[in-house]
Amino acid sequence: MALLRAIQPRDLKNNPNIRTLDHPAQSPDLNPIEGIWLILKQRLRGGRWETVAEFKEAILREWRAIKQSQIRRGISEVPQRCRTLCHNGVDRIKSDLW
Repeated sequence: MALLRAIQPRDLKNNPNIRTLDHPAQSPDLNPIEGIWLILKQRLRGGRWETVAEFKEAILREWRAIKQSQIRRGISEVPQRCRTLCHNGVDRIKSDLW
C-alpha cells in the first residue's frame, strides 16, 4: 500500500495549470482590512476614555457601526489597486477609501 503524500504549496506553485502572480508579501495596499482600520481610526480619533474597558467598548461600538456597504466599497477597489500596483511597482497606493 502506497503512502499518500500531502500536497505541498510548492507543488501547486510549480503546477503549469495554476497561474501565480508576484506581489509584495503582506502588502497593506492590497488588504481590504486596512480600509476598515482607517475607518475605526478616524471615528475614534480625539476620543478620551477613562479606562481600557471604555476604550474597548468604543472600539466595539464603532466596529459594529461599520456598514457592509463600506466594506464592499473597499473590496471593490482591489482590482484597480492590483492594476495600479502592477503598473507602479512598489509605490504606495492612495485613495479616499484606504
